[in-house]
Amino acid sequence: MHIDKMLLKLRKKANLSKKELTDRLNIKYTTYANYESGIRQPNSDFLIKIAKFYEVSVDYILGLTDLKINGNKNIVFNNQELDLIKKYRKLDNYSKKIVDTIIDLELKR
Repeated sequence: MHIDKMLLKLRKKANLSKKELTDRLNIKYTTYANYESGIRQPNSDFLIKIAKFYEVSVDYILGLTDLKINGNKNIVFNNQELDLIKKYRKLDNYSKKIVDTIIDLELKR
């Protein structure tokens, strides 16, 4: 996914207008509008700022990963954990509920 599409997706998911977002981030409306429309590419400072705002990683915004984890949270996954996450995401909702139930039962044990 291109950066402009990801910015739009994140903003819509947060239920914010461009004006609301630019006011919160203290950036010019036209600058952000140009990023979201793909006219201009954001610089690294903006990417870091927007990633912190949405609590996602810059890699997620750039489309380098589908994991939204914010690097600032100090969460580190090993390869086995990442593999389990990828497998879990492929499950349908019924199967996810089964896995969640098993994990809950094991944690109570």
